[in-house]
Amino acid sequence: MARAEELEALFALRAADVRGAPVVRTPEDRTAVREIVRLLGGVKVAVLLAAARADVESPGEIVGALRALARSAEAPAGVREAVAEGRRRRLAGDLGGAELALRRGLAGGRARADVHVAAEAH
Repeated sequence: MARAEELEALFALRAADVRGAPVVRTPEDRTAVREIVRLLGGVKVAVLLAAARADVESPGEIVGALRALARSAEAPAGVREAVAEGRRRRLAGDLGGAELALRRGLAGGRARADVHVAAEAH
């Protein structure tokens, strides 16, 4: 597992690449990125997926989605399946397929305003 500082820097680089401009510019943004890394347990692929959302969400909004997931008692139908499929593909070395599975879950979740899928896709 990478060190937290390395993952924070990786998030900032990937998020800037996705958005086409720096994303982590303020002390609040830096605090949010630290929280993202913590909430995702320092898992590199999860941090990269979270950074990929920077084209449509701020670091603070990503933290909000992750916290909402942590507060939730039960994920709605379909969410667990999307997350499980993403995990199976990731463990098999198919990172592209893992991302696609999570994004499909995210798209369905957005249609239902589902914070569970949004946070898991990060």
